Amino acid sequence: MTATQLQLLQAMPIFGGINEDVLSYLLRFTHVVAQPSGAYFFRENDPGDSMFVLERGEVDIVKGWKDRMYFLRKIGIGDCFGILTLLDLGPRSGSAIARQDCTAIEISTTNMYEIYRMDRKQYTIMLMNLAREVSRRLRGSDTQLFRTLVDPVDAGRHWMAGDLYDFPAIETPT
Repeated sequence: MTATQLQLLQAMPIFGGINEDVLSYLLRFTHVVAQPSGAYFFRENDPGDSMFVLERGEVDIVKGWKDRMYFLRKIGIGDCFGILTLLDLGPRSGSAIARQDCTAIEISTTNMYEIYRMDRKQYTIMLMNLAREVSRRLRGSDTQLFRTLVDPVDAGRHWMAGDLYDFPAIETPT
């Protein structure tokens, strides 16, 4: 655990109201995943039991349909992705691809259970924060869906999601 990791988590809405001792405890059990540009953190329909907090780089979330990949959203430093599997224990709903070299803190269901064992009140706050984040994203998706149904041309100007995905170039040493 580093002070930078702790500050990153403290600045995120999903960890709002969580005390420093609990976050420090959580970080002792997590590990950092590094992915080069173009590599997958996970693929759609993979089994999942963790989410990621992006420390460095950018990640694209994409979804497949009829043998094509479509862009959904870009994840930046301090954002999290893979949240749904912490809540529903289902398969990954999309793929996460490093747009550039990335590092991310991986938080698993086992890590969350450790927080549950340590401090149930803090665990409950974390779950509420995760639910709020999912709700914010769902609300945004609902708004975009409505705009697309009502005025597809205008909606397309304001949202890149749905575009065919252009995989990032993978740099090879010369």
